[in-house]
Amino acid sequence: MDDLPQIDFEAINTYCEALFGYLDGYAPLRLIGEKGTPNSKASQEFHHPEDIAKKIARIAPQAAARQEAVYVVPCTVAQPGRAKEQDIVATGVLVIDIDNGDTDAKRDHLIRYLGTPTMIVASGGITDEGNTKFHLYWRLSEAAEGADLKLAVHLRSLMASKVGGDDSFDNVTQPIRVAGTIHGKHGILASVRLLSHTQVEYHLADLATAVEAMPSIATPNAKHYDNNAKRQSRSTEELMTASIREGGQDGETRYLALSKIIGHWLRMVRTGHATLQEAWIAIQQQNAATIRPPWPEDRLLREFKALLRVDCENHGPMPGQKTDEGEDAAPEFSDDALVQLFVRECGRDWIYVAVWGQWFRWTGTVWRRDAVGAVVQAVRLACRAVANKNNKPADQRRLASAKTILAVAKLAGSDPSIATDIDQLDQHVMLLNTPEGVVDLDTGSVGPHERRLLLTQITHASPGGGCPTWMSFLQTITAGDAS
Repeated sequence: MDDLPQIDFEAINTYCEALFGYLDGYAPLRLIGEKGTPNSKASQEFHHPEDIAKKIARIAPQAAARQEAVYVVPCTVAQPGRAKEQDIVATGVLVIDIDNGDTDAKRDHLIRYLGTPTMIVASGGITDEGNTKFHLYWRLSEAAEGADLKLAVHLRSLMASKVGGDDSFDNVTQPIRVAGTIHGKHGILASVRLLSHTQVEYHLADLATAVEAMPSIATPNAKHYDNNAKRQSRSTEELMTASIREGGQDGETRYLALSKIIGHWLRMVRTGHATLQEAWIAIQQQNAATIRPPWPEDRLLREFKALLRVDCENHGPMPGQKTDEGEDAAPEFSDDALVQLFVRECGRDWIYVAVWGQWFRWTGTVWRRDAVGAVVQAVRLACRAVANKNNKPADQRRLASAKTILAVAKLAGSDPSIATDIDQLDQHVMLLNTPEGVVDLDTGSVGPHERRLLLTQITHASPGGGCPTWMSFLQTITAGDAS
């Protein structure tokens, strides 16, 4: 009995936290009869992300005894009950199943071009050549929803195509074995082992760039190209006049059709052929004219903003994209947007000197070195304010996390209104900063304290005031002779 594989409860906890730790909704859990065994039972449950690990830990031993495999769909749904494609709302990982050929070489190729995976799992299976089958996961820095979810699934398919992985993961509902449970195909028991785990996270846009740039080491599978052909079954020009009914009745879903239309108008904006406002109006008109039934405006606007955010993350701000303050707009709730908020609300009181790695804060009379990390507290309060206005718990946690706060503080130091060259400090040699004002030593006049002077030194005495140290010095050298 001691030689039989055992349930690894710690691995289950680590695995579920990496997949679902910051996601909202419900995680689909599936028990499926192992291939090659008499058990053909399959069942599905839904659990809150914070409960899924405990549930798996309870049922895993019994599932192994009944020759059932424990799977999860590495995504969440809004409501329990179904986990079809249209029900999936978010994922927190990019995943690939390497299940054939030289799996070590494929794993190493992916790591070289995409970076260290957050988790590497040995699925328990062995290839025909005797190689270990792997599942690799790259955890995303924030939940992929809407257009980002679509992008994540496309990247799963593209990764599999380029290295010869399991192409089933171009389906967003594809389940995967849980690390720490038992693999039992054909009655042969093996552990689903968590080989490595790190805290590293990746921005989806960065992974998209890396996957696109990664060279192929396998003949691209036909399924990937077939699916891409389906996605591109109608050109944008054809969609401008074709009616698209719900449910994909016309060979194109409303979601994909509108995504293409939105993408077209975003390209028009980027090439200078339309403004963002004109693009939004055109998208609304297209939705009303050809989508049956049309999407509600609030849903259409969410998708428009989501695709705009992805476009800006990949290519920078749109031409003419402005905030109310007249500066280039950053994607909503991004680190860049938080920097802009901090600069707008607090920036006039802070400067950063990169050569010293030092922040300075305006006290009202002088620029004082920040020796206690007050800038981090200021950024923290700004991030907290944004987090409290967001109604998604996962986004709230991300916006108020130490990782986000420190990233925003770092980025803010390079903002043009805050970044300061060392030569700009204390450059007015004939100005003397005092508690009562700034003395012009050429004229003797006293002016107000001003941020723009960038004075980091100040005297203890003021013009016309007493100076005990100086008076004591004069008393000493004159032997008390006041004349």
